[in-house]
Amino acid sequence: MLSTYEKRVVIPDSVTSIGYGTFYGCKSLKSITISNSIISIGRSAFKDCASLTKITFRNITVPFYERYTAITRNIKDIIDMIENKNFSLDVPTTSKYAVVCHFFNENPEDEKILAYIKESFLNVFQFAIDNDNTEFATKVAEQGKFITKKNIEKLIDYARDNKKLEMSVILINYKNEHFGFDDPLNDFSF
Repeated sequence: MLSTYEKRVVIPDSVTSIGYGTFYGCKSLKSITISNSIISIGRSAFKDCASLTKITFRNITVPFYERYTAITRNIKDIIDMIENKNFSLDVPTTSKYAVVCHFFNENPEDEKILAYIKESFLNVFQFAIDNDNTEFATKVAEQGKFITKKNIEKLIDYARDNKKLEMSVILINYKNEHFGFDDPLNDFSF
């Protein structure tokens, strides 16, 4: 029996499914690692897990918000997305963006990842800002393929509006290095 006070749970390889309401009401649960052997997750498996913020699945950590409980319904699509880098599937965008950022951080030259980032750049980068994924931001900046004069201001404003100082600094430095010097202090109004 799982204690409602557990903070982290690791599902072992011997488990193949998570049943209906398994973690229902585990308000202290912050993270869960799901083994590769899981093939089904029952409805409401994570309902009322107020502290649950991330799920690690197939060695990829995705943010968890209870309103995105589609992970319990779309487990096969999520597996396909991860294994085949198939981003056209109907998977919650937060899960999709987390997987894209993860794969890009591991291999920034992967053609499927680059194609998806090109198609959804602002959304993916805003997701990275929201989640303080400085590794992604730095690699995108190093690659120099996606940040343009047209979108840099939107990204800086978004990072600043969301009080993401480190992400703001990465973006302001990129702007100054690639689009001409501007006093970086002009961009700060925290």
